[in-house]
Amino acid sequence: MRAGLVWISPLLLWAGASQASTSLAPVGPWQITEGTDECRLMRTFGSAQDPQILRFARGSGLDSFDMVFAGATIPRLGNRVTVTFRLLPNGPTQASEAIWGFVPGRKERFLRWWDADPAFLAAFGEDQEIEIGVDGKFVVTIHAAKAKAALRALGACHDRLLKGWGLDTAALKALSQRAKPRASPGTWVSASDYPSDALQRGAGGTAVVLLTINTNGDVNACRIVQTSGNPSLDIVSCQMLRLRAKYHPARGQDGQPVESQDIHRIRWIIPA
Repeated sequence: MRAGLVWISPLLLWAGASQASTSLAPVGPWQITEGTDECRLMRTFGSAQDPQILRFARGSGLDSFDMVFAGATIPRLGNRVTVTFRLLPNGPTQASEAIWGFVPGRKERFLRWWDADPAFLAAFGEDQEIEIGVDGKFVVTIHAAKAKAALRALGACHDRLLKGWGLDTAALKALSQRAKPRASPGTWVSASDYPSDALQRGAGGTAVVLLTINTNGDVNACRIVQTSGNPSLDIVSCQMLRLRAKYHPARGQDGQPVESQDIHRIRWIIPA
């Protein structure tokens, strides 16, 4: 959706040759923040006078991660851009739709993208060079020392977060096949589902839900594990997912359908 509700999916591409030369060294260690909605891994690069910040986040997406790169060297770009993230020298490349923005009163600008593929994180080396580029208009290389160990710690934090929400991570890992949506999850909730009272108040937010999926692939139960901050948005999120979310059921080690769980995040945004 372009308006009302946005469900952003990553686009995988292969990048061209690197335009960056000097690699930014780390300033200080990796830092992990364990919150009620997500786990964040952050590190500063460059210098104390001109810091460039890279942040990974794992939250509601079982199979995704979010990223932010911020710094004063990022030029003014369009509101929506394509960010290419590449592991050097010959690692994989991932490109995602992203937003460009800034905080009023500060010189730093930022790039933020969502729902990137976590399989990409498994390719990180312990002493990894990373190239970040935007549509040929901006490129930077950073030296992410000790990245592999830091990402393992982020994954452990994410497991604890999911368990706290009531997800049985052990049962999920024991499946031979996880439940998979029959159609794009972006079709399950639309802008036309926006509650009128929330629209009138200008209320938006992000709801995170825990779904229980039966052996037919239908949603038996939906529970809000992270509120959008608005009761109407939370209620409609579960109503629509119970009605429209359809899955190919999960399968156990014997290949038979079994009940399972899934997590979804729904971002409600007031139409422009």
